[in-house]
Amino acid sequence: MDDLSAIDKDILGEAYVSDETLTNLSRLCSFGSRFSGTPGERQAVEYMHQKMKEYGLDDPRLEEVEYLGWTRGTTKLEVLEPEQKVLDCIGLPWIPSTPEDGVEAELLNMGQGTYVDYGLHGDKVPGKIVMTTTFTPNWMRQQHRAEKLCRAQNLGAVGFIYAKNDPGLLYETGVASWKPPEVLGSIAGIPAVGTSKEVAAYLGRLQKRGPVKLKITANHSSGPAKTWNVVGDIVGSEKPDEVIVAGAHFDGHDIAVGAMDDAAGACVVLEAARLLARHKGALKRTVRFIAFPGEENGDFGSAGYVLSHLDELDKIVFMFNLDGAGRASRPGVMVQGWPDSIPLFKGIAKDLGEPMPVNVEYSIYSDHMPFSVRGIHTARIKGSNSFSGVRGTRGWGHTKADTEDKVDVRNLREVSAALARILLRLATMDEIPLKRKTDAEVREMLEGYGYDEVMEILGSYPSWLR
Repeated sequence: MDDLSAIDKDILGEAYVSDETLTNLSRLCSFGSRFSGTPGERQAVEYMHQKMKEYGLDDPRLEEVEYLGWTRGTTKLEVLEPEQKVLDCIGLPWIPSTPEDGVEAELLNMGQGTYVDYGLHGDKVPGKIVMTTTFTPNWMRQQHRAEKLCRAQNLGAVGFIYAKNDPGLLYETGVASWKPPEVLGSIAGIPAVGTSKEVAAYLGRLQKRGPVKLKITANHSSGPAKTWNVVGDIVGSEKPDEVIVAGAHFDGHDIAVGAMDDAAGACVVLEAARLLARHKGALKRTVRFIAFPGEENGDFGSAGYVLSHLDELDKIVFMFNLDGAGRASRPGVMVQGWPDSIPLFKGIAKDLGEPMPVNVEYSIYSDHMPFSVRGIHTARIKGSNSFSGVRGTRGWGHTKADTEDKVDVRNLREVSAALARILLRLATMDEIPLKRKTDAEVREMLEGYGYDEVMEILGSYPSWLR
């Protein structure tokens, strides 16, 4: 690896002196949530496209993606027995409309709604409105809301309640149906709502008096829609056909500006692009920067990108997903799926002279997944607190409290500089010692993490892996 110290100094100095990350964060948040199908989404697309031009990226472009859209209408959650009361809630995106008179059923509290809970109490689910919390125990793999909902749906539930585990009268939203990497948008089979810890506690107190009967009424619309990936390159000088992708979603949920999740990640991608574009000639490989839409609603952008570029996937030597980058704590590299690249990133961390942790995990719920199930090596840049083994909760994320004041601009700068320096090394080293995985190796990886069963439950298991 060539001496990159001069470029490092420029990256670090420019990252910390410039206000560009804060400017971009404020502008993205000024467009609102950037939720799929909203005017703010299109405003954000045009803004980031213009920024890529301004930074001097090669061929900044918009790539259209068609998907099944969803427009929020009204959702109502009511207690019918043993008393009558309307409860504070939000309809989860991509839920169906109910009959005009709603869906009425007895409440079944499934606790944390893990696969263990459903295994023990699944016989009680048919005909019920099932409630789970947002929490998953640390000793288990991640239990996403879509998995909890689909387990209830597949066992015969007629409705679903997702109760936030943290106090504060906040409800947590999130898409109810997760179908990538082939189906870009689908409507859930049952109505589902998010509600607060306090509402769930109230329902628990009612259950001590006897059965609780609830009613969910929902009226929403759906139909064909289109969105855009925002793409720009720094073309490599020696190996232009070897491509490193750095991407993050720019959309948030429609109840907040989504500053942490994920305007911050999109800003990190833009800033790394700006910092590296100052040194175009030094990069041997092509680095591709992508701002993805629709991650919150089922990875529309990243899955659409992969489906549109199937004949070019052999050129992608690595993909970085910056979802969650720039929120808090020092950055580390969380390799996704296969541990093969851990020695590579430990070597890069040593060269950076930074205390950068490196580890491995896997999740199917973000923009790296459409790439990884095609055998492409991926990783996420995550805060070092993510390496502690303590999962915690989403906190302000997916609530109306995900606002701009929650983001630490110093951390945005630190993560942006770290990403730029990592990409610089990947783009300039003689060889990247990684080979695209076969379908058999992808199947084995999914089975090892237990996600083969989960993807079957969600209806998203890739057809080419069967």
